[in-house]
Amino acid sequence: MDKVRAAIRQVATQRQAQTQRLGADVTRASARLAEASGTGEAVGVKAASKSRLAEELAVAANVPLVVDAVVRSCQLESARRTGWPVTRWLVRFRPDPLRRLNLRREGANPELYRTSLPPAGGPERARTDAAVREFADAASDGAPGPWRGRDPWSRA
Repeated sequence: MDKVRAAIRQVATQRQAQTQRLGADVTRASARLAEASGTGEAVGVKAASKSRLAEELAVAANVPLVVDAVVRSCQLESARRTGWPVTRWLVRFRPDPLRRLNLRREGANPELYRTSLPPAGGPERARTDAAVREFADAASDGAPGPWRGRDPWSRA
């Protein structure tokens, strides 16, 4: 048992040291990046490009589907708890939309199970890529040197 404890202790110590080194590297890199980029908001970033990027990322992450499932689940739950007795009985036979998406599990660690949400398809990825490119172009407009966006299709 002592050898096992010592081995576990050694692995934990090594892992902690690696985490501290990575944290220091990230802190150093972020300080250099902040120094190079200056302060303030990028000149070309507009509210429209921010909102389009947020909207496309939300669609790719199935946020509208989850919001709809939450709304329908709340409606079912309210009918189960406060509805007329006949409707309470009938609503019991309807499946919970959150359970169908595997988003409502009682007493389970959420990191240990997968949801039934569909992955982003080709159209969603293409729209997200276009929104990211548009946002990057707007953010790098007028920026000096390496901060300027470059057309990936050009042969420069």
